[in-house]
Amino acid sequence: MTRRTVTLLVAASLSALFVGAVPFGGTLLYTELLTPKLLVVAASLFKLAALGAGAVFASRCVRSLGVDGAMRSGWRLMQAWFSCFFVGQLVLTFYEVAGRTAPVPSLGDPLFLLGYIAVTAAAVRFIAGYRSSGFAFGSTRGHILAALGLTALFAGVLASLVGPAARAESPLAARIVNLGYPVLDLVLLVPTLVLLRMTLALRGGRVWGVWGTLLVGVVFFTAGDILFAIPAFGASAFGPLVDLAFLLGYGFAASGAAMQSALLDD
Repeated sequence: MTRRTVTLLVAASLSALFVGAVPFGGTLLYTELLTPKLLVVAASLFKLAALGAGAVFASRCVRSLGVDGAMRSGWRLMQAWFSCFFVGQLVLTFYEVAGRTAPVPSLGDPLFLLGYIAVTAAAVRFIAGYRSSGFAFGSTRGHILAALGLTALFAGVLASLVGPAARAESPLAARIVNLGYPVLDLVLLVPTLVLLRMTLALRGGRVWGVWGTLLVGVVFFTAGDILFAIPAFGASAFGPLVDLAFLLGYGFAASGAAMQSALLDD
């Protein structure tokens, strides 16, 4: 069974489990066995496992590449992203396992911020690496136009979705944190989707499998952040869907790093 198959099977199982909690949350299965607290703790531990594995595999990619360059520095930044998010998630896990609500902002927020900077810089470095490789990955003008178009689109969608959060009656620090993450997601999504557009030229091969898996993970976890910032999702019966988005995001990203590590070892 290939790593991609295992990833898809795990993703499908988690999706069924967490999606089912929305329409069937009042049934015996979810009130007595898979209680909301159990799902939250399980999700938190899975996030830690995925982020920790991602850091390990990204580190292996750095060692395997050997020669300094855009791709090696990109994977070093990916290692920093996984590591920072792991520590930040560890802080949140402490509160979730204890059954407490994490303060906003929390001690984990500076780590998440550093992680966002690292993963965004990684995407930019990967774009530079492919642009300098000599292969045809589209025109620079086309990528710039795509980036501008995506920025305008995401900015409009983001404003409509998280606008209520900006007007909420909550402490200023909490509003800054709750709105800051979706903005960082917007910044990250632009180079991520440009990179996805570039690597479509490789579809059908193992290299495309790496980037397709990893970048889909980034899209999922940014979706989780955006959903969390929407009051109708973040603190309601739809909460399991937010957890699922993060689970799929970190899981696919770690799987992509593992696939890249295996590719470099062959």
